[in-house]
Amino acid sequence: LEENTLNDELNLDKESSRFSEKSNSMLSLLDENDKKNKSAVWDHFDKF
Repeated sequence: LEENTLNDELNLDKESSRFSEKSNSMLSLLDENDKKNKSAVWDHFDKF
């Protein structure tokens, strides 16, 4: 029993770390897009 719960916890840790890695890369992608959009907007304003 003890061994099984330990394995389950390890598996959960793997899953959650994989999930957080995914969400982190998603966040950084969104952040990149945000920066690009902001600079595009500023470029647009600079033309006026």
